[in-house]
Amino acid sequence: MTTEGLSAVRHSNGTDFWVVRHNIRNNHYLSYLITGAGVNLTPVVSAKGPDVFVNEINYRKCANGIIKISPAAEK
Repeated sequence: MTTEGLSAVRHSNGTDFWVVRHNIRNNHYLSYLITGAGVNLTPVVSAKGPDVFVNEINYRKCANGIIKISPAAEK
């Protein structure tokens, strides 16, 4: 399960893209590579973000938000 935040950024090869989501109940960002062949369904997992802990009562309050990629795409 992931938060509602979703972002995309161009891959450093200038052709492909990464789609980034944040997991719920831990600090993992999930990055999916999109190429001309399609979407790689096995994400690259980065344990860098904040912990997002929610339950059914506070899900709407805690799992909403946005993901913004830095202008140079390094963060």
